Parts: sequence; structure tokens; C-alpha cells
Amino acid sequence: MRCLCQSRKMMFLLFPLFLFICFDVSIYSWLSIQ
Repeated sequence: MRCLCQSRKMMFLLFPLFLFICFDVSIYSWLSIQ
């Protein structure tokens, strides 16, 4: 149970980072197209 809670906390921390990377890559590709 504790391990599951830990992994959920990890997901909660990694998810914004993942979104930020996707956002950054999309902006970079959009700028390179321009």
C-alpha cells in the first residue's frame, strides 16, 4: 500500500514535467516552422 502511494506521488510530480516538455517541444517546432 505504501509503495502504491509512493508511485502515485511520483506520477503526480512527473506529470507536470511531462506536460512542460511536450509544451516546450511543440513551441520549439512551431518556431522552427515559422
